Amino acid sequence: MKRKDIKEFLEENRGYIKWGKGKLADKFKSTYKEIDGIIREIHFEIKELDEKGNDFKRMFFDIETSYNIVKAWRAGYNLNINPGDIIHERAVICVSWKWEGEDKVYNLKWDDNQCDKQLLIDFNKQLEMADEIVAHNGDRFDIKWLRTRCLMHGIPFRTYIKSLDTLRKVKSMFNFQSNKLDYIASVLGFGHKLPTGMKLWDDIILHKSKEAMTKMVEYCDHDVVLLEDVYNKLKDYIKPNTHVGVHKGKEKHSCPQCGTGDVKYIKNTVTAAGTIKRHMECTECSADYVIPNTAFKKFIKGH
Repeated sequence: MKRKDIKEFLEENRGYIKWGKGKLADKFKSTYKEIDGIIREIHFEIKELDEKGNDFKRMFFDIETSYNIVKAWRAGYNLNINPGDIIHERAVICVSWKWEGEDKVYNLKWDDNQCDKQLLIDFNKQLEMADEIVAHNGDRFDIKWLRTRCLMHGIPFRTYIKSLDTLRKVKSMFNFQSNKLDYIASVLGFGHKLPTGMKLWDDIILHKSKEAMTKMVEYCDHDVVLLEDVYNKLKDYIKPNTHVGVHKGKEKHSCPQCGTGDVKYIKNTVTAAGTIKRHMECTECSADYVIPNTAFKKFIKGH
């Protein structure tokens, strides 16, 4: 193997580095000196990357779907509609997203034939770049619908997606009068969702109205803006789903919310099992969190 091949292999399979340089030299039919140089080079590049800090990309997104078109003999309540009565399956009409800290909202919509395949292919590329995705009811609705439609089109979709569902957060940690995004955004001072009605869906699905589609995309875009506003208000009151500090290459005692290492110790807290945890607070974003004693020892050592 050439030096480039060995380096690429070890970068992708870092567990092999623990073998020891002698064993690696035998495996790759190389010299101890060359293996030593490659490992040093890899560690230097990783250290340099950590010092610069890995950009943490958080995506806020929302989707809008069509309704099913079905066969029915009559209208009324408590009617059974069998899957075999579906004429057209519901699909993803549009998706809107924005990146944390950016002003621009991006969007995609289904094609002129009302097929969402290309939309899903293109949006998947954006999902691949996200370290965490945020959606309201995203775990139960948006992500499941994207995965289902990808499955039906034969499009690969990640089994593991790091998500933060604002609906789950408000249900578990707050007591709002309503957990709908429109209500929460309103009481927090960000205004309401754009007004819509079933006619908007009818005009898009049944009449292929371009004007209605434009309104639908604007509606979806506005939801994403409200979502980020709500998240930014909630984030100081909720537990994060990602430790941003560790993601950026910092120690575990760094702030999991904003990633800074400028934090302070508050007090000890003890679990029901008798394990001591250290209660910390970020001096920049004021987030509070707990860390294990092993992480606290590194914090003390650094101070």
